[in-house]
Amino acid sequence: LEIPKNKKFNYLKNLKKIKILLACGRLADQKGFMTLIKASYILRKYINFHLFIIGEGPQRKELEKYIKQKKLDDNISLIGKVDNPFTFMAKSDLFILSSKSEGLPGVLIQALICNTQVISTDCPHGPREILKNGLYGNLVKVNDHIELAKGIINQLNNPIIYDNEEIKKRYDIECIISKYKKIKFSY
Repeated sequence: LEIPKNKKFNYLKNLKKIKILLACGRLADQKGFMTLIKASYILRKYINFHLFIIGEGPQRKELEKYIKQKKLDDNISLIGKVDNPFTFMAKSDLFILSSKSEGLPGVLIQALICNTQVISTDCPHGPREILKNGLYGNLVKVNDHIELAKGIINQLNNPIIYDNEEIKKRYDIECIISKYKKIKFSY
């Protein structure tokens, strides 16, 4: 597997004493990154971590201002767009989805396929189904930074063992096409 193209990420990952947390998405209110950053403010009292957020968007300046205001610069990096987020996912200790709502959050599927621990808000449309009601990763209340912080600590301390081959099969394109054909031809 490729090494992520981010010197800080690779340096911190090699230290092994720091938990590497990752989130991906458009920097917009719907993705709940402010909730995640507020959770990080709590987390720094309990764990040694660094959160990398991949993505760009209209909320970037607001998030940067809050990070600076709360003196979280040493714990959080907004790294913008990357060519290959899978290299980051595969090397992270935990992937976090903090969204307020989703359609089908592909990043959760991708993180699971990379064999990464995941936690998600229990937002409408997707996470509960993908994580099979918490079987593959913790689900926490939407917009609740305290619950998210507790969930992150719990997930890091009690990793969930799952079969990522089952995830691959469930979301494999041939499997999906087969399911569509069954539905289409059942009428």
